[in-house]
Amino acid sequence: MTTDNRSQFVKLEDICPTKKLDLGTVRERIDAAIAHDKAEKTGPEYWRSLEELAGSPAFEEALHREFPKGASE
Repeated sequence: MTTDNRSQFVKLEDICPTKKLDLGTVRERIDAAIAHDKAEKTGPEYWRSLEELAGSPAFEEALHREFPKGASE
């Protein structure tokens, strides 16, 4: 009696199907994920750089409180 050993093996395509993604498709998926995260707004929001923080109204208010216009040097 012969046994077919090929039935014991799993094909690579069954585990990791090869799909070719182009750059446009990947960018669309990333943009959709970012838009979804912005819409959900779960969790705290952090700033990534001082440039981003400097443009915020809260920073401007703190800056004017700390350094009033009429203060001398």
